[in-house]
Amino acid sequence: MFRGGPVGLDGALGVVAVPGDDAGRIDGSHGVWTTRLDAAGADLRWRGFSKETSPDGREPCGYDYERVSTVLPWKQMPGRYTREGDVRELLAAIDDRFVVSRPGDEIALAFDASALPALAPGQRRTFLFYVHGYSKEMDPRSASPDTVAPLPFAGMSGYPYRRSESYPDTPAHRAYLEQWQTRVVGRTLGPIEWYVEPTQASAAAAPQPAGGAPRVR
Repeated sequence: MFRGGPVGLDGALGVVAVPGDDAGRIDGSHGVWTTRLDAAGADLRWRGFSKETSPDGREPCGYDYERVSTVLPWKQMPGRYTREGDVRELLAAIDDRFVVSRPGDEIALAFDASALPALAPGQRRTFLFYVHGYSKEMDPRSASPDTVAPLPFAGMSGYPYRRSESYPDTPAHRAYLEQWQTRVVGRTLGPIEWYVEPTQASAAAAPQPAGGAPRVR
């Protein structure tokens, strides 16, 4: 779970590393065997927010998974999120078809280690978790900070990307948006511009909502 904004997860797998008995023959010069494990299960679901903890009162903070709150501590970005349920298909490859999760969501991943080769005497396994994705923060100084869109994609030059660039518009990607991105969150508060103290120039140019808008100082 990430604080403040949606997360797009476009790939998740486990890598099992085992020291080899012949340095250099597997995976470069370090003598390590690696085995890829694709997720056997991936369930997207609402959970809530783990309790933030700091035993010494300093950052970085940790999180207590056993203590959870269902109260949303941040404004939620409006837009289309991935429907809950089995999302394993979206995590199988890095293809710009990703899970868009909202704050408070979790993806419960499961891996089947029964097919891993047996360990030789003196060997041990190290489990690594590899993910590829994007995190969008609700920072008023960043691009489009109060909406899920526009979606990122692997070939973009940067974010926000140029007007000549766009999220892939292929039949597969259109079907993905229609079939997977069906959890719609509407706007519950005004645009973020209403809550940010404007500069003198932007205040003169910006239209004002009926009745005025609250300001955060």
